[in-house]
Amino acid sequence: MMKTTDKIPTIALDDGAALEIISEKFRKISSIKNAKARKCYWKNGQYHSHILEQAD
Repeated sequence: MMKTTDKIPTIALDDGAALEIISEKFRKISSIKNAKARKCYWKNGQYHSHILEQAD
């Protein structure tokens, strides 16, 4: 599905991770150490995944 909607990025969350969004800012909350949030998308036929930091 992500390949056909490549203009829409996706947020993937590890088990134990949550994302709180307020206005245009966010923070990652986790109940498990090292649980991560990632921005995932397809561009030019290639899959990309970047770990989101608090300031992204």
